[in-house]
Amino acid sequence: MAFERVALYQVVVWLEYEGSSRTWVSTVFLLLTLAISSMISVTLYLLRGEIPKLFLDDAEGISRAAGMLAVWAPLEVLDGLNAVTQGIFRGAGKQKVAATVNAVAYYVYAIPTAGLLGFHFFLGVEWLWIGFGFGMFVNASLQLYMPLERWTWVKPAREAQKRTAE
Repeated sequence: MAFERVALYQVVVWLEYEGSSRTWVSTVFLLLTLAISSMISVTLYLLRGEIPKLFLDDAEGISRAAGMLAVWAPLEVLDGLNAVTQGIFRGAGKQKVAATVNAVAYYVYAIPTAGLLGFHFFLGVEWLWIGFGFGMFVNASLQLYMPLERWTWVKPAREAQKRTAE
């Protein structure tokens, strides 16, 4: 999680203050975040049986926590991508778009899905996280699609230059 936060601030600073011709940095940070968060995710998954033992003595609790880590580990990748795409949106001056995507992804998709799976169908806490993961997937998908497929990058770079020239 700390790596993604550092990447987020680096993308914000880079696009805000260096802007113009360095938009490729966003893609580089997305790829770095994907690599780092994937390594963290795989590590959490592989150590899912050992990490709970650091905090629990109860065999049933360790088993439940290991199951939760198996569900939660892949969400690290989505969370890392979300952190960096938020930085890209901030650097491009599109905070309102990012906030709207976040709100829709979490309040329209994640929370209702998590509540339905976890509480209505009584599928347990793992399914709560799967519901939140669905919202994270929607969020990451939309926030990756917009800058990589829809933006021309020339306009956001010029706008960043104007903001920092003042």
